[in-house]
Amino acid sequence: AEPAADADFAAFLIVRKNRDACIHWLLTYCQAIEREWSDAELRRRRLASLRRCLASLAEHAHADCRELAPLAPRMLHSTDFDERHFLNLVLPIERRHSRGLRDDELHGAISVSTGDGRASAARPPPLPLVVVCDRRRSASLHGPSSNLLGTVPGVGLRPPPLGLQRR
Repeated sequence: AEPAADADFAAFLIVRKNRDACIHWLLTYCQAIEREWSDAELRRRRLASLRRCLASLAEHAHADCRELAPLAPRMLHSTDFDERHFLNLVLPIERRHSRGLRDDELHGAISVSTGDGRASAARPPPLPLVVVCDRRRSASLHGPSSNLLGTVPGVGLRPPPLGLQRR
């Protein structure tokens, strides 16, 4: 085995006994593989190490970890497969054991092209929110309608166009 793969497996063995630390390490390792997918040599080495880590979970004390062991045979034939196959293997683990992205993390990951070939990490514009109030009794600024219209600027919204629609 390669020394780097042995080092990765040794790092895994440190956290292997603790269910949460083990799963977190595997998820982080899978994300590292995905991030560096274009480096074929590194990818093959890490996939071989991941396969070894997963295979070692067959006798784990915790059922959640033992459930991950059958993924190793899916990578047994070769570590030379496409990224889509890898993501199909890892996605169920991520869905079950990770919290997923929060909105603020998602917006930080969005890159907007500026037209001159550069990318900007600008936040996308907010999505419009439309509130429809059906069957209001009065379009005047008195009574319950005035309460609703008075709330609009208070929460930073644009006032709606006023008008009556008769049926």
